Parts: sequence; C-alpha cells; structure tokens
Amino acid sequence: MVIRMLNKFEPDIDFNPDNFSNVYWKILKADTRFVVIYGGASASKSWSIMQRIVTSTFEEPSNWLCIRKYSTDIQNSIYDNLIGIISDWDLSHLFQFRLSPLSITNKLTGAKIIFKGLDDTEKIKSIFGIKRIFIEEANQLEFEDFRELNRRARGMDGIQVYLVFNPVVINHWLKRELFDNPFYEPHTTKIHATYKDAIKWLTEDDILQLEILKDINPNDYKVYTLGEWGGVRTGNEFYYNFVYTKHITTCEIQKDKALHISFDQNVVPYITMTIWQISQIEEVYYVNCIDELCLKNPLNNTESLCRKFVEKYEDYLDAGLFYYGDASGRKRDTRANENDYEIVERVLSKWLTFSSCRVPYNNPLVKKRRDFVNRILSNKYNIRLQIDKNCQNMITDLEMVQEDAEGKKFKKKKSEHGGTAFEEYGHTSDTMEYMLMSAFENYIELI
Repeated sequence: MVIRMLNKFEPDIDFNPDNFSNVYWKILKADTRFVVIYGGASASKSWSIMQRIVTSTFEEPSNWLCIRKYSTDIQNSIYDNLIGIISDWDLSHLFQFRLSPLSITNKLTGAKIIFKGLDDTEKIKSIFGIKRIFIEEANQLEFEDFRELNRRARGMDGIQVYLVFNPVVINHWLKRELFDNPFYEPHTTKIHATYKDAIKWLTEDDILQLEILKDINPNDYKVYTLGEWGGVRTGNEFYYNFVYTKHITTCEIQKDKALHISFDQNVVPYITMTIWQISQIEEVYYVNCIDELCLKNPLNNTESLCRKFVEKYEDYLDAGLFYYGDASGRKRDTRANENDYEIVERVLSKWLTFSSCRVPYNNPLVKKRRDFVNRILSNKYNIRLQIDKNCQNMITDLEMVQEDAEGKKFKKKKSEHGGTAFEEYGHTSDTMEYMLMSAFENYIELI
C-alpha cells in the first residue's frame, strides 16, 4: 500500500474499495450527531464502523472513544479487531499500540483511539477532547448511560455518536428514544444491515445457519437474519400463537375488494383505525391488515381519523366499506354532541350502506376474543391472518401484549413527562379482535 504525505494531516492512502461493505459507505455519508447501525448477525455492522475508525484517523487528528458496557470485554473485541484491520492493511508501522491505558494512536496525525468500559464511570466523567464515540453492543447500556456519554461529548463541532447493536427487544430504550422519539429524529441516521450487506465474505454454510433459524426459532430468525426488532417470550403472551415469520408479510391493496375499517377510540397515546381486506380463494378466507392509522394529539379524535382515512383511501372505496369497533363508542362522546359512530356515519356517509355498520352492542368477553384469535393464528379455521410489515403498532401488540392472572389483557399503564397515565399496548390489536369477532361470528360457536 503506497502512502504519500500530501500535508501534515493528509497522507494519500490508496484504500481498496473492495475491502468495504455497503454499510461502510453509508456510515461514511452520515453527518448527524447520532448514527444508529442495527440489524442482523454477520452484517458487517461493527467491522464497518471499525474500518471507518481506522480510515478517519488519517483524515484529521480527532480522537475516538470506544465504549462497551464492561471494560473486560473491550480488549478481546474492539481493540483486537482494530489491530487486525490495521495489520491486514499493512499499516501497523503507522500506529502506536498501548495496553495500559488501552489506546491506539496514529503516528502521522496524532489521532487517538481510547477504550473504556462503563463500569468505570469516574474515568468516563474525566474524558474530554473526544469528537466521535463508538458504542459496541449498545443494547447492553441503560438510557442513563447513553445520556451521560452524550453530555460528555462537547466542546467541538461535528461530534458524532455511533451505536451498534442487534435489535433484540422491541421495547428497548433504543427503539423508544432513537426510533420513536421525535426529538431525536432530525439528529439521527439509521443504517439497517443484514448478512446480505456482507454476503461476499460469507460462506454457504454461514448463510445456511442464518436461514435455517426460520424453522428453528422464528424470533431469532427475525432478529439475527432479517435484522428486525424482536420480542421477549415470557410464556404469558396474550397472542401465544403469533409467529412473525408466518403472519407478517407485504399486503398489497386490491382495488376490487371492499375495505374493512376497525376503530379503537382511546385517544392516548393515539386514536386508532386499522384497515383490512378479506378475500376468498376456494374455501379459505385471507384476512389482510393493509394499514394502520394511529393519530396523536391534536388529531386524536374520530372525525380527524375518518378524514385522514378518506384522504388516503378515497380512490379504493367503490368496492364497498364496512366498519367495526369498540361497542362503547356508541355511548362515548369525542368532544362533540355525537357519539363516535354517528361521526363515522356522517363523515363516511358517501360510501356507507345500511349493512356497513358491524359494531356490536356489547363487546365479546376478552377471554373469548383471545381464544378465537389464537385459533385463527394457528390455522384452526379456514382463515389466514396476515399483517403488513409496515403496521408496526399492530406487530408490537401481537408480540408484546401479556395475559393477566384472569386470562385478560394486562395493559400496563405508562406516563410520559408527568402526563396522564395511558395503556402503552393493546389498542391496534383490539381493533383486530373487534373486526374478526364480527366478520366471522359464525365461527365463534366452534370455540
């Protein structure tokens, strides 16, 4: 490898682009403060950011801080891997390596790579002059760890924090804050990776071991092969027959099929409508959830929800429209003199007929709904339930809603920023139950 010094800090190093994956080039383009690199196993996530650490030390004399939860994990992971990359590129003579304290320094630019564990909090607090932070296995950190690190990174322009992890648990703070919190949205680049991003470095057996997880452990397949958010199986799942790889797909809207919409009128954290289509092929009914509308304040009311639906689906309503929902919506007002379904009838009257309303006068018992849905999920009837992969709130419900001691839904209360407590999960899945129990009520007696 030829190195020519252009000036004090810019050696001309001819890095072979074939050494880098798609993930590396995405990292290179990221210019936000937070860069989230997440996804499956063997996806070159950590390797790519470590390659970027090495190349960046030739560009400017800025320092890196490499973090893991425990300091004992650092030397045999990040430190040794960086040495391996530097050695493979025949650049060892341009770096100084120290074991105590653990560090790597580029002799040409003075850029230093420092290594720390969060179990040594006092030393973390004393660190300064850091422009970039790399957090390996970020899912091991607590949110307060992340906030403390972010507070310590200050005093210069262009500071970046890179977080690398497998999305093992969907209710992790990483999902809640860096994916779902609008505060972080404009400051965060999200880079998703799977083994396909690094496929040229994998053997056929490497790929096979990831793909066979689909039959061995569907949740592991979802996390480590597809690189999607996974759920923790507790044994108390309300939808115990839900399997991500079986029930989640891409559901294309069919213009010649009626739309079925189902409501849940809770307004916090959002008011909910799910959109469905039902088709029959021979003796089998295919029930597809094609979309979800979950509107937050100030649009969390039935009228806004219906108008949003019309705005999005007006061109697909000629084949028919049916609506379902919580029976209590017949009584409850939504900031008006009408009840929820009177508002639905008024806003959607152009597309409704006398048979469009399928809202019961009393909701079926929760345990009966639970048993019926789980029998559908396990193909006990000639009904096949499929959820579009973009219906993230529905997917979260199917994975996260737990059963209480009486066999009902355990709807844990949550409050944000000292506000009103609300049920975090269960709203979109309630709409699914209302729709299934009404559309297929002739099956219920078979339970």
